[in-house]
Amino acid sequence: MPQQETVSAQISGNSMAPFYCDGDIVSVDLSAYRDHEINVGDIVLAAHPYIRNHYIVKKVTEVAEEKVFLLGINQEESTDSRHFGKISKEKIIGKILSKEKGLSHLQNFST
Repeated sequence: MPQQETVSAQISGNSMAPFYCDGDIVSVDLSAYRDHEINVGDIVLAAHPYIRNHYIVKKVTEVAEEKVFLLGINQEESTDSRHFGKISKEKIIGKILSKEKGLSHLQNFST
């Protein structure tokens, strides 16, 4: 079984509230989609389709052959596929596993 590669990230914004809120620390599995498909319902870390070096956390609501549709849970505060369309599966960086309590090795990602 392949080893799981994870990083910790800090959420910036409230588009995924109430599940993930501004300041929350989450664990991201960077290896989740190496051998597995992206599924509807997954919460993912993705590269923003138009803003370089900007990352987003969203829920997968539709999976097509090469693209996914991403939505924020708090849609009133979310910039998501309703605004920028479906994104390439290649933009998906990892799967959000859980909230954490520690503050080690933080990276900041917008929701």
